[in-house]
Amino acid sequence: MAHYFLFSALKPERARQFHDYMVAIHQGTPMAEAAKVFGDMNRLQRELASYAISAKSFTRSAPDTPVSEPGISNLSPGASALVQARVELGTRLAVSPEGLIAPDEARRRDAWMARVRAAAAGAPGDSDVLSFAAEAECRSGHARQCLSDAEAVLVRSPSDVAALAWKGVALTDLAIAGPAGDRATGLAAARTTIERATALDGAAPLPSIALFQSYTKAGETVPDQAMLGMARVVRAVPAAPGPRLYLAEELLRQGKADMARRVAYTVLNGPYDSPEKTVAATLFPPAGGPPTAGR
Repeated sequence: MAHYFLFSALKPERARQFHDYMVAIHQGTPMAEAAKVFGDMNRLQRELASYAISAKSFTRSAPDTPVSEPGISNLSPGASALVQARVELGTRLAVSPEGLIAPDEARRRDAWMARVRAAAAGAPGDSDVLSFAAEAECRSGHARQCLSDAEAVLVRSPSDVAALAWKGVALTDLAIAGPAGDRATGLAAARTTIERATALDGAAPLPSIALFQSYTKAGETVPDQAMLGMARVVRAVPAAPGPRLYLAEELLRQGKADMARRVAYTVLNGPYDSPEKTVAATLFPPAGGPPTAGR
């Protein structure tokens, strides 16, 4: 179907219908409703079936220019030891929408973190290993260890964007968990660190997410510049549910319910159940129910 609409010589009527359909989807219209623009669906099905068996169906599939050889990076011994841990990262650090972790999963997470820490301790000069360890520590709620690992990377590579971002995340979490009188100063230091990472690589998603969350974690309204940064992340990685949910939650808190629902549409209607989808379904009940704002 995608090949038919994107690569065939569509008749003007079909091209217009496809354009209108995509506009409606972008605006958050349910797919079944948006598809009504095609009119007789039986006729469209016949056209698709005919196109699928036509001799020209895949004549434009080959790339116009030669594809370059894939890039190959040699892993250090420490990074090699963490390949399996990297694969398991999302699973080991996942939590339920209620923030609860089953006892068995908690034990597996602890064992996984022990492996990561052992690898980091055995490779004190390996920036890749330490950067991964910083991510694991920050995402599992160990801000001080995250900060230590990130700073160890920055000693060797002061312009390491990921290490700067994780340092900013750690400083944010420490500021929020620390004395109330020190919070403003701590958050300012965190944002300065994150903004340095953004200045080094404005296209990197991690610093934009870190800056955005430095406000949401603190219960502060996200300023426009940080909102734009998160919007760029959503545009750059449209299939990632996390950034979409973060942005939709903040839009909802700012009273922009319609825009928030459009941003969260692909999370709410995704093909698989994810923790983000469960949260989104709570924030945006079925049609007729009011969105639920919360921090």
